[in-house]
Amino acid sequence: QSSICDGHKAKFVLSHWEKFAPFIPEHLRSVDGPLGKKLEAVVKKLPVDKPGKGRRQVHRQPDCIEGGEMHPYQLDGLKWLVNQHDTGAGGILGDEMGLGKTLQVISLLGFLKTVRGEE
Repeated sequence: QSSICDGHKAKFVLSHWEKFAPFIPEHLRSVDGPLGKKLEAVVKKLPVDKPGKGRRQVHRQPDCIEGGEMHPYQLDGLKWLVNQHDTGAGGILGDEMGLGKTLQVISLLGFLKTVRGEE
């Protein structure tokens, strides 16, 4: 599981190389250099997704969330969290108090377990 997560992180960094370049030491900054080649080697180890076996995405409130309807912005937050999970990228969910960050995180965990079968 860790190597798959590392592979997704490497893929993310490679696809956003120009954004990360200012934070990479100058002697490693070329995507064709040793760091870029190391990241590409990690990405090549990722299992190939079979056609039609894509990950299920969020289209509505997960069934495990009961007792009310999530607001559209909360569903957007859930979609973003799922994307962060899928790409192996970290992130911070932040807004004003009382807008449902806890609900969004619980929804993420419920979605991953009940819809995707992840532990």
